[in-house]
Parts: sequence; C-alpha cells; structure tokens
Amino acid sequence: MAQEKPKDGYMFDSNDFDLDAYIRFRPQYTDRIFKEIYDYHGARGGQWKLAHDAGTGAGIVVEELLKKFEVVAASDSSAQYVAVSQKRLSQLVPLERLRFSHHPAEDMSWLPPSSVDLITIAMAVHWTQTDVFLKSAAEALKPGGTLAILNYGTLPYAAEKPEAQRILEDIHAHFAEEVVKNLPKTHLEKFERVFEIVQSRLNAIAVSEDLWKPGVKRIQWNADQALPLGPNVPIIKVDPNSSSVGPNDIVENKTDDDALTIQADAQWVKGYFKHLYSNVPEDALSKTLFTELENKFGRSSTKLSWTVSLILATRA
Repeated sequence: MAQEKPKDGYMFDSNDFDLDAYIRFRPQYTDRIFKEIYDYHGARGGQWKLAHDAGTGAGIVVEELLKKFEVVAASDSSAQYVAVSQKRLSQLVPLERLRFSHHPAEDMSWLPPSSVDLITIAMAVHWTQTDVFLKSAAEALKPGGTLAILNYGTLPYAAEKPEAQRILEDIHAHFAEEVVKNLPKTHLEKFERVFEIVQSRLNAIAVSEDLWKPGVKRIQWNADQALPLGPNVPIIKVDPNSSSVGPNDIVENKTDDDALTIQADAQWVKGYFKHLYSNVPEDALSKTLFTELENKFGRSSTKLSWTVSLILATRA
C-alpha cells in the first residue's frame, strides 16, 4: 500500500532520535498481553485482514500485528517516527503488507471508512483528545471490529527488591517534576488530563455505547503493586480514582508480575528514566538517587515489572 503524504511538525519530532535507545530502554510487550487482544477479537468474530496501530512510535506493536494480519497500517503525529518505523519494518516484511501515514491518532480519515478489523494504540492515548480519537476509530473500524487501548504505568516496581522501591519512586517523581515545573498554564492543563488518564489506569476514558457494544472490557494487571505514576505526582493534583467506567463495562483485575517485565540492572534503569524524560538534564539530585539505586541493586540485575491497563471494545 502507498504511503500517505506526511504533514509537517510535531512535539515528538527530534533531530537526535535514537531508535536503538527507544527500543532498548523500554519494556517489551509480552505474548500474554497480545493473547488477551487476539482472544477477545477472535471470540467476537473479528477478521484478520487489516489492522491499524495509531501512535505507532517505532512500530513495535506493528511488528507483533504482522504475525496475525495480512496488512498493517501505522500512523503517528511525528514525521520522524513514521519514517523510522517504515525503514525498520520494511526490512522485515514486503512493503505491500504495510501502510504508513503521518496523522495524529484522532484523524483516521486517511483510512477507508469501515475497513479496519483491529485498531491498537499503545502508550499514546493519553496524548489524544480521547472523545475525538474514539469517534475516529469507530468510523474506521468495520462493524464488530475491535479497539485495543494499551497503557502501562511509567513507574516500575521491583517485586524482588522492595527496598529499592522508594528510590524508584523518588527518581520518577524528580524527573516528572522537572518536566512540568516550567510549563505554561495551558500546557499544565493538558498534562493534568494526561496524568489523569495514566494514573486512573485508563478509567478516566469513557467508552460510549452509542458507538461501542455494551460490555467494554477493562483489564488491569498488578493494580495493587504500584500507582502508574507513583504516589507523588508533581505539581498537578490528580485523583487516581477518577472514573468514567460505564455501568455495563467489565473490569478484570489480574496479578501477574510477568505481564510486563524485564531483568534490569541499575544502568538500564538510568537509561529508562533518561530516555523517558529525555529533555531533563542530569543534575546533582538525580546523580545521588541513581547512586543510591546502584547501592541497592548491587552488581546484579533484578526483575522489574509494570502495572498494565487494557481496554477492549467492539464497534457497534
């Protein structure tokens, strides 16, 4: 399929984008997460012809979807992400199995109406106008098609080294505070919604039965282990219990440290936070905190896990 002409400029574009670091310093989605998506899709008669990954980043989810779908479309608001994902993925499969477009997740008008079997959005929905995104996804999906919204908390937890958890929380809070403390008021208002969506485990997103069949499924892994953004969200006051869960929505709580996990040493954790908050320079406090973490971890790696939230909805 042909590539759509890109649009210019976006906040995530960067002249020094590092693909290797993007992939290396992120936890990789596990088969058990995709099994939930595929089982839900298949049980409702979903077809396996065309999938679309919105907010694709480096195309990590696309690589997984290609195992199941004949053609996978990928879009992102960042022209650079689109270019990087196209270059990487076209080395893995024939180009006719791929389609790329430079569009925000809220705009799927470049896809034929009612043409898509499955739409995914991973670690990006909190940057969208969710009501606009949901409407656009409904227009692109076939009746009975599936929408999968996936997020994980940015704060990992160390189940095997609980003594390191406070330091992880302090590091996360420090970097997050540095990001938001100098933002203008208009940006703070946007970040409040961003933080609300993440901290509520996607429960702040309302999925209307006007467009989606009753019985929206909300799966939350490891909700008892950590708040997605930690207990000390800086500056912006966010209610972690904010909820737009519908009366017919089905909420499932699962405990599984392996749902999203990695064996990591202190240097990987440092790379993770520095890549996650790439605009924050290292300062004396962050150096002190990372030294404390190294002392807790020692020279060995430890198991880190994340809270994960997944919304599954069927187009009415």
